[in-house]
Amino acid sequence: VYTLAERLEVSGPVAIEGPGPGKCVIRSAAGGCVLPVGPAAGGVFLTGVTIEHTGVAPADVVRVAGGKAVFANCVVAGGVTGPD
Repeated sequence: VYTLAERLEVSGPVAIEGPGPGKCVIRSAAGGCVLPVGPAAGGVFLTGVTIEHTGVAPADVVRVAGGKAVFANCVVAGGVTGPD
């Protein structure tokens, strides 16, 4: 389990291959989102991991805006909606 104080910023292509969603967990209580993926990322490829938001503030878990993200055998959990 990797607990981050801030969100996971990706500034270039990255591939993370974990042993399975319950065995590799990346979590953060950061507001906004845990894993933002934009055009600068160049591509995010995740396999066998859990990405989790653990905070109470409104936040997406993953936010893809103009970038590319590919997930296989992953769990994405914990998004919090704000007031409508």
